[in-house]
Amino acid sequence: MVKKSSASSWPAKLTNASVESIVKKPLNKRQIAVLARIADRQAADDDSAIDYDDIPALSDGQLAHAHRLRTARYT
Repeated sequence: MVKKSSASSWPAKLTNASVESIVKKPLNKRQIAVLARIADRQAADDDSAIDYDDIPALSDGQLAHAHRLRTARYT
């Protein structure tokens, strides 16, 4: 039995894009709305939507190391 290759296994064609073409690309209505909501939350200092549950707590050793670095920098 001969294995058929799928079309998705072919490498994608490379396209050239300049930084200007990416940066100057106009935003669509959805992107503008998302950015407006983010700007409103930042202006109101509202961090309630940030979920910190998946961030592990720092160990005592990590905190002590950070304290030593900070103390060394400002002395």
